[in-house]
Amino acid sequence: MNANTEKKIAERMKNRYPTDERVSGSNYKALAYCGIAAIVYDAAMLLYKCLISNGNPLPELILLAVMAIIITAVKHSDKIVEKPAAAGRLLDTGTSAGARMKRLAMYLLESLLFLGGIFAADFITVKTGITPADSRILDRPRAAVIFFVIAFLFTFIAGEHKAKKYNAFQKQLDEDENCLDD
Repeated sequence: MNANTEKKIAERMKNRYPTDERVSGSNYKALAYCGIAAIVYDAAMLLYKCLISNGNPLPELILLAVMAIIITAVKHSDKIVEKPAAAGRLLDTGTSAGARMKRLAMYLLESLLFLGGIFAADFITVKTGITPADSRILDRPRAAVIFFVIAFLFTFIAGEHKAKKYNAFQKQLDEDENCLDD
């Protein structure tokens, strides 16, 4: 579908179902709550299939991946650039050495939290009898170090890419605001 067709369909729907900003905001809020409910349900089913019923968790994993891809694609198509975050906190996107060190510390913290999650999952699966006790990650330090390094590299590369993209976006906004050619 090309852009003109999409615009025509959108215009027809707008004319057929007139709304104001309040109704539109309410609809978006309802859709967001539905999305959250779907993610929570999917995560609960994933845990149920993994921990209780020994079912196949692949459909739930695929659904979570599809949801993440859709959210990312919509943000990308709308040219949304968000400030990077790690461990649930927004990061300083400055280019100074201090700002970079703060980001690095947050990447390390997030990697440690990820490793803690792996240890918790490992502990739960051994205690519930899903995996044998001799296959624990805690008993293999090399595996833990490898998980930590992979998590850190992924977090570092993704975070720095987002910081660079955010800084470029802010610079473009400043240039557009200061442009006097209009």
